[in-house]
Amino acid sequence: PMAAVLKAGKASSGMSVCAQCFALTPARPGPALCSSSCALAYSAGGGGMLERVDLSELQELHRSHGRKFPLLIAQLLASLLAEMKAGSVPSQWAPLELCFAEMEPEAMPQIEAEYTALCSAFDAAGLTNRATLQVLLPLNRYARLLGAAQLNAFELRTSTDLAISCLLPPVVSCFNHSCAPNVLVACGDSARRVAFIARNDVASGEELCISYVDT
Repeated sequence: PMAAVLKAGKASSGMSVCAQCFALTPARPGPALCSSSCALAYSAGGGGMLERVDLSELQELHRSHGRKFPLLIAQLLASLLAEMKAGSVPSQWAPLELCFAEMEPEAMPQIEAEYTALCSAFDAAGLTNRATLQVLLPLNRYARLLGAAQLNAFELRTSTDLAISCLLPPVVSCFNHSCAPNVLVACGDSARRVAFIARNDVASGEELCISYVDT
């Protein structure tokens, strides 16, 4: 996944949920990370930066209204800033912007409020300033990323019964919907790897379809 948010479920006593892959790991001080590979991916993806950002307003929006997309975009923004800090060419957003849903005009007041909260949080954390954010993430790009997230975000449930909202690479939007899909989107005990699994025999030339509806 390009970004992921825990939607429901929690770790049992003495355990924590890995901040990178959502596997269960023994509780310890500091960010819960289950392995050295997750620690490296967490750092490279801007996880340490994101810890400094007060996203409480967007987290409350997620809890009360199920609005996961702003939190997913916050992760993408942190990842972009981490790439820039490392001297890499930013690569996170370009593929997402190739395929996106247009936002309805009546949704714009809500989108503008989310955008303001996101920019204010990153500015207050000292990770960047408003002028830079206006270049990296103007409002029209934020709206476009929301539209991309609508096509590429899926709810997955791990074998440990955690529900995770995952933003998957844009190739996922190439699948059409079926009420009787022949492909399932699944993960195991973590979100480290997401698999597309045929649920039955598929004939040569048969279209592969997934369900757009969380089940």
